[in-house]
Amino acid sequence: WDQAFQHAGDQPSVASVLSQLMTMPASWDPKSTVLTDYQCDEIAAGRAAELRFNQYTVLSLLGEGGMGKVFKARHIYLDAIHALKTIRRDRFGQAGTANPEVIHTMVKRFLGEFRGMAKLLVAKDPEHFAQVHDAGEADGIPYYAMEFIDGESLDDKIRANMKNNELPSLEESLTLFAEVADAVGTAHDLNIVHRDLTPSNIMITRRGRPKIIDFGIAKELKRDEET
Repeated sequence: WDQAFQHAGDQPSVASVLSQLMTMPASWDPKSTVLTDYQCDEIAAGRAAELRFNQYTVLSLLGEGGMGKVFKARHIYLDAIHALKTIRRDRFGQAGTANPEVIHTMVKRFLGEFRGMAKLLVAKDPEHFAQVHDAGEADGIPYYAMEFIDGESLDDKIRANMKNNELPSLEESLTLFAEVADAVGTAHDLNIVHRDLTPSNIMITRRGRPKIIDFGIAKELKRDEET
């Protein structure tokens, strides 16, 4: 922390963010007061302010796409780990140069994903979908916090199995396929079509259970669109 403050120098905004990062509940493990590699890199790059989204402290980058980023983050009051999805800051362009129509489309799609996933909560199927816990906006950037899945994507699992020549049995594969199909059926019952169901969008928990993620281009069908 001393090194981080020294690096901040005379930048009051950076020093302020570092002070906020140090404000941690007494219940936290002392190790949590150590900056992660990602936090150090962001501070060194002058992006310390981007490590906070309201009540969340960003710990690391889990993944990113053309529109959004997903971070591993900690809720500073609840001492809970979440996956925090946001729209990429660079997609908003420099101040005064961003296209309002493009921004409107991005935000609409982003909120559509949040609302679609939130609707799945009504189905009460926490076994197969990442549950949404919170949503908001920080410095004009919308975000939502969802369940952090401790595991790996099906894509990574397949690659690792092939590399180690450890392919799953037919029974294991069929069981996994049946669970994914059941989850897709739940979404379809709610008139939600994922439209991007790939191995990289299926997470496998430590217990071997599949969870479907990334409803970024999902579509909610109206009755006259159903087939």
